[in-house]
Amino acid sequence: MPRRANPVRTAEMRQRLLASTLTCLAERGFAGATTAMIARHAGVSRGAQTHHFPSRTALMVAAVEHVFEGRRAALGQALAELPRGPDRLSEALRQLWLAVQGGPTLAWLELVVAARHDPALQAQVVDMTEGLRHAAATVLADLFDADDLPPEGLLLATAVMDGLVVQQLAGLDDDRRDRVLALLDSLAHSITSRS
Repeated sequence: MPRRANPVRTAEMRQRLLASTLTCLAERGFAGATTAMIARHAGVSRGAQTHHFPSRTALMVAAVEHVFEGRRAALGQALAELPRGPDRLSEALRQLWLAVQGGPTLAWLELVVAARHDPALQAQVVDMTEGLRHAAATVLADLFDADDLPPEGLLLATAVMDGLVVQQLAGLDDDRRDRVLALLDSLAHSITSRS
């Protein structure tokens, strides 16, 4: 008699595979993070890995979406707790910067670069990125008056922050990064005060 799937065991297996995928992406990049390496790192067989994620692309995209979902939830919670007042916009930008730093953004960048030559991956990366933008815009729209925060403002802020993550990889020092973030903050206040 075949063994029935245990939902807890299935969820734990998926979690291990997703975490291992992110670790391998960070350590080896997209090209070096093979499914065999990910399965080995997770301590599972290749068959178990393909049972949960039938393709490398599905596994990579699911891992990045998974970690961004956690970041998005944490960002939403942090923004919901912001006090009203003149520092609210600055604090929202600070929380957004905290959310875009580190492993998840680097893993997303790996997928973006790899997607340039892989139409199937590109379609999934575009869908995932659009979903992330929409979720962030929804969180901010709930926080600020729509007239005060044009949709392009969020795109500008995240584009600058994503660029800073890349610049840090290329050696940008903390002082210059902080000056760019201060300029972004000043620009955001200027835009919202004119609305």
